[in-house]
Amino acid sequence: MAVFESWLHRWFHASVRGLVEFVVVAAVFICAVPTPQSLLCGAVVSALGLVLRVWSSGYVRKAEQIVGPFRWLRHPHLLGSLLLFLGLCLAGRNAPVTAVFLVAMAILHSRVYLRAEAAAAAQIGPAYTLYRGAVPALLPRLWPYALAATGLQPRFAWRQALLRGRQRELGAGVGLILAWVALYGLTLVPPLHQTHAVVALVALVSVVARFVYYASVRRKPR
Repeated sequence: MAVFESWLHRWFHASVRGLVEFVVVAAVFICAVPTPQSLLCGAVVSALGLVLRVWSSGYVRKAEQIVGPFRWLRHPHLLGSLLLFLGLCLAGRNAPVTAVFLVAMAILHSRVYLRAEAAAAAQIGPAYTLYRGAVPALLPRLWPYALAATGLQPRFAWRQALLRGRQRELGAGVGLILAWVALYGLTLVPPLHQTHAVVALVALVSVVARFVYYASVRRKPR
């Protein structure tokens, strides 16, 4: 697995988790039979996930600085990612794809969860033991967690959340909009195999383009 992950990162700048997420998205489009009702339901779930991702990306947790969504749950960005992709599956209205998504995310996110726990413990410091005992990982608590704060508390930073952060949620937002435009387009035409074949071809072209781009970047002299 480590060799495969290294190969993915070298040639596509991607992880196994990212690859699975891409496959899920491609499967949603290929197998999608969306309706206006499923699009609305999925949009609500995905929008909630995107809000959680943006909200959490605008903060950096440090010792005695539990702010923003981290006062309700320990890993809001992880929950936001799950909701974002779950909403996409609900919009596509395909039960097998949704079932595969739930199983795959449960397996992959167990590893992500362990890494996130280690990173959070390093960021917060000794206070993390108390924080972990009081704040759930993914199921939000009913009232915000209060930790005695010292010093100036960080504010939410839009630039950090959308452009400078590790996640760069602006890309996620744009991708979500484009995904819903494409799904809405599928509701306007009969569910012909040709339509889904075009969507699959676009997905394949995007993979090849990503490969070619990063391959060319690596060959450029520094």
